[in-house]
Amino acid sequence: MTREEIVKSLLKEKNRPEKAGLYADSFIEYRAAQDNIDKNGSIVADPRSGAAVPNPFLTVRDKAFARLESLHKAGVKASVLW
Repeated sequence: MTREEIVKSLLKEKNRPEKAGLYADSFIEYRAAQDNIDKNGSIVADPRSGAAVPNPFLTVRDKAFARLESLHKAGVKASVLW
């Protein structure tokens, strides 16, 4: 889904436009990070040393999800996305 499609879906659920935009941005970031983790795994090779390290997108995903949870607690309805 594009950002515009996500915002449109969230507005149909009677969310405030500014919160719908914030939710859409965080949702897109969450999905992109999860896609990277799905593709490359939770453990990846460090580009400099080659050592096994946690995928940096784990942190990106978790922070985006925390924002999504915060927005949900603030009343954003997003069942259409999940």
